[in-house]
Amino acid sequence: MYFDSIPNFLYPDFKVAGKYKLSKNIFRKVRTRDSFNAIYASSTPYTIQDQETPDSIAYKEYGNSEWFWTILVLNNIVDTNSMWPLTSDEFDRFIDKKYGADQNKPRHWETTEIRDSKNNVVIDAGIIVEMYQGFLQQLQTNYAPKIKKEYIKYVSQYSAKGSTTITLGSVENLMVGDILDIQSSTKITQINGNTITIDKPTEYELFPEYTIKFLRYENWTRKYIYNIEKTNGVITSRVERVATADTLVKVTYRDYEYALNELKREIKLPRSNYLSLMEKELIDLMKYDTTYKITQEGYRISEEV
Repeated sequence: MYFDSIPNFLYPDFKVAGKYKLSKNIFRKVRTRDSFNAIYASSTPYTIQDQETPDSIAYKEYGNSEWFWTILVLNNIVDTNSMWPLTSDEFDRFIDKKYGADQNKPRHWETTEIRDSKNNVVIDAGIIVEMYQGFLQQLQTNYAPKIKKEYIKYVSQYSAKGSTTITLGSVENLMVGDILDIQSSTKITQINGNTITIDKPTEYELFPEYTIKFLRYENWTRKYIYNIEKTNGVITSRVERVATADTLVKVTYRDYEYALNELKREIKLPRSNYLSLMEKELIDLMKYDTTYKITQEGYRISEEV
C-alpha cells in the first residue's frame, strides 16, 4: 500500500551516458493536509504494549499489517528507531550504555500535583525545581532542594584586610549561615547589632560604603491559595498554605528516561472506515506536479548533475 503509493523515479546510470534506471523515489516526502485533522480528531487512543510494532498493531486492529503506515502518518512518526517505545530489554541496554553506574543518581527534583479543597489543581506536577549538579549534599538521603536568595547590604565602617568582623549600616533579614561574596565559602557565624562575624578573614580591605552581596540557600517552598470564598464578587476568606520540599519528587536518570519512553506508548489509531480515505490522500499527495520533468509513463527524470 504505502510502498505502491510512492512514485517511480528515473535516475542516471553513471556508467552509461543517456541511460536511466527505474526505482522508487524514497526521498519523496509529503505533509498531510488539513483533511487529516478530522481523521485525527475522531481517532481512538491506544497504548503500545511491549514487543508491539506498527505492523503487528495494524494486523490486530485492521486485519492487515499493510496498514502500518496509517499509524505512523497519523502520529507523525518518521523514525521508529527513536520515536517508537523501546521494549523492556532494549530499555535496560540503552540505560546501561548511556548512564552506566550513574543511572540511579538523581537528575532533578520536581513538583507533585497539589489540589485545593475543591479539587482544583494549584500546583502542577512535573515542574523542575532543581537540577542535580554533582554536589555531595544532593546525594544525601534527606536532602531537600534549595532556593538561592540574594540580599545587598552596605559596609558602614572601614574593615582592614584580615578582619573577621564587618560593621554594616543594617543587618535586617540577615541570618547566621548566610554567605558573603567577598571570598569563597565565607559565612556569617554571629550577628551582634550591626556587626557580623565571619568564619574567614577578609582577603582585602573594605572601605566605607563598600557594597556586599549576601546569599542564602533556603529549602524550596511555594505558597498556594488553598481556598477562596467570594460573596457578591468580594473575597470573604482566603487561605494560603505552603508546599514544602517534602512534596517534591527526586527523579533519577533512569526514572527520567523511563517516563520519556512511556510517553511514546500513547498514540492514536485511525478508525478503520478512514483507512481508504487516508490511502487516497496519500496517493494524491505523492503525485508529481508539472514543475518536474515527467515522462509519458509518469516517471520523474532526475536532474543531470
